[in-house]
Amino acid sequence: MQQPNVPFGGKVVILGGDFRQILPTVVKGTRANIIDATITSSNLWPLFKVTHLTKNVRALQDPAYAEWLLSVGEGRANEPNSEELKVPREMLELHLQDLINHCFGQQYDKPDHDDAAILCPINDAVNNTNKQIAQSKLKDDPSARKYLAATNLINLNRNEQQQEDNDENRPEDPRPRFNEEYLNSHENASLPSHDLLVAPGINVMLIRNLSWWWFVQWHQIKDNTMSQQLAHL
Repeated sequence: MQQPNVPFGGKVVILGGDFRQILPTVVKGTRANIIDATITSSNLWPLFKVTHLTKNVRALQDPAYAEWLLSVGEGRANEPNSEELKVPREMLELHLQDLINHCFGQQYDKPDHDDAAILCPINDAVNNTNKQIAQSKLKDDPSARKYLAATNLINLNRNEQQQEDNDENRPEDPRPRFNEEYLNSHENASLPSHDLLVAPGINVMLIRNLSWWWFVQWHQIKDNTMSQQLAHL
C-alpha cells in the first residue's frame, strides 16, 4: 500500500464484465437489492474510467443474433408490459437429443465439437445431459466403457467399538441406515458420479486439477489400458 489515503492504495485496478448479463447473487433479494449490490452502485464507481468494447467478435458472423442479444441486455426483447422474454422459435430445440445433435453431431463427429458446450443451470441437468451424450456413444461405439465407483461405508466411531457390547452409552453404528443404492444415487458437485461413461472423443473434466481450463479427451479405451490427451478450453 503505497498511498493508504487513496482508493486501492494508488494501485491500478481493472474491472471487466458485462453488467447487463452478469449480475451479483443476493439471497432472497429483490431487483433493487441486486442493483444496489452491483459495482456501478459503489461510491467508487465515478472514479473509474469506463472503456466500451464496440464489436462482439463472436457474433460477427450472425449480426441478427448479436442484435437480439443486445435487445435482451437492454430490456427491449421483453413482451410489452410483461417480465416474460419470448425467444424466437428458430433459436429453440424442444428436445435434448436434438440440441445434442446440433452441438456435437449425431455421431459426435462434428469437426468443431470441442468448441461446443451445453450450459445448464443446475448440476442435475448437467449430469443428465452428459449421461445422454455418453449413452449414445456407449450404444454406437463398441470401445466405449462404463466404470462404476467402489462404495464402502466406514464407521468413524473406532474408539467406541472397543467398549463392551452391553455398554448402553456406546453410539449407534450409522452404517446399517444407509444402503449402497442410496450412496450410489447421491450426487455431489465435488465428486464424480457413481457411473462414469467414457468413449473415444468424449471430454472429461479433471475435478482435482489446479488449472480449471484443462480437461482429458479419451482416444483409445481397452480392457487394461487407456489412451488420453490433455486439452484446454
